[in-house]
Order: sequence, then structure tokens, then C-alpha cells
Amino acid sequence: MTRRILSILEHREAEDDPLDDQDSTVVQIAHSLNGAGIQIDLLLRGNAVNYAVRAGASRRAAVVSGTSARPILGSDLIRLVGKGVQVFSVSDDLAERGFEAPALLPGIKMVSRASLASLLGGYDQVWQW
Repeated sequence: MTRRILSILEHREAEDDPLDDQDSTVVQIAHSLNGAGIQIDLLLRGNAVNYAVRAGASRRAAVVSGTSARPILGSDLIRLVGKGVQVFSVSDDLAERGFEAPALLPGIKMVSRASLASLLGGYDQVWQW
């Protein structure tokens, strides 16, 4: 039986912890597991939703929770989607940072906080990073 894994990436920024250092490892783990035939999907929430935003996308809000919305991992996320990995972004977290659906990279799916329990219930394992 194939196990389904949902990997949740929620960046909690510290002064000595740039937005992409630990997070790129989580995305690379998803690439590796997918390449090994393991069914893994990725959920971006909190400050990690910034990775799902296209370069140059405009924000409605002036402040983005103290972080810049750099699409550092954008190409890695697009590659994951191309391999059949579902990449979700929490719509409420995007809205809090001033972004709307058109700002998302192609293939990224939006999910609301209210529907997270339902989403999580569809997986055998949930990993929080």
C-alpha cells in the first residue's frame, strides 16, 4: 500500500535564520522522496507562503510580516509540481501578506485554513517543519 505524506513547511524566522536556509532542505527532501517513488505533497504556510509567489508580483499590503517575498525556492517548487507533487499554499496566509491568487506560481494550489483539517485527513503521515 502506498503511503501518502504531507510535508508542512512553516517558516519561523529568527534574526540569524534567513528565510531560505532551512527551508531549501525541506524542499530538497520532497524532491528526493518523490524521485524514490514516495508520494509526498507540500503545504506552505506562515511566512513560507512567500515562496509560492511569482517574482515581481505586487502586494496589496505594505508590510509582509517582517520578511521579504523573495521567490528563492520558486523554481524548485515549479519542478516539484512538474513531477506531480501537489504544492499547496494557505490562502489566508497569502492574504495576510498582501497577495492574491494571480500572484502564485503556476500549479500551486490554494487551500484555506478552514479546510486544513480535511486536507490533513487525506494523508497517512503529516510532517511539520
